[in-house]
Amino acid sequence: MARGRPSKKQHIIDTAGQLFSQLGYQATSIDVVTQTAGVSKPTVYNNFPSKLSLLHEWLILQSDHLLSMVVFDSAKKIQTDSLQACSSSANKQALNVILNGYELLIQETFYLSILRICIGESQKLNSDVLALFFELDNSLNNQAVEACLSIVEEPLVARAIVSIVKQQAVDRALGVPNSLSTEDVLSLSLRF
Repeated sequence: MARGRPSKKQHIIDTAGQLFSQLGYQATSIDVVTQTAGVSKPTVYNNFPSKLSLLHEWLILQSDHLLSMVVFDSAKKIQTDSLQACSSSANKQALNVILNGYELLIQETFYLSILRICIGESQKLNSDVLALFFELDNSLNNQAVEACLSIVEEPLVARAIVSIVKQQAVDRALGVPNSLSTEDVLSLSLRF
């Protein structure tokens, strides 16, 4: 194999990932993957025993990428660097970082695609794939909650705020009208 060229296995994963993102899990057949990747069916099946195993491998690679992104840490830094840790301005900045973190994650086409697949097509997936998705989602939520604890001290309140903020980011990505503003979310969080 020439240096710098991706392996066939990686090429198949990349191609399948693009197809999963565009078409969803059910509409992405092995035939479509082979045609799009320009490889034979035996080549695909030599590397992946099933379409589910291909989805699983793609999910692992993309999860590693998403978890390596540090999207919520600056919310903690804002509060640490702020002279008045309880100031409304610092809270608003930290909350904006968390919201922007989710919006950044959603801009990664993988994240929104895997949400659609694992929620919309969950009945077609096995427990390993679903467990991997929920582990990724839980890890990202825990990072956001930890950042949110710089705004509020109560973990349950922080989880509630993160749930609201995450839903707002997903709604915006899906074009759902009437999303709450950052000020609305901050106002709600300060009531707890």
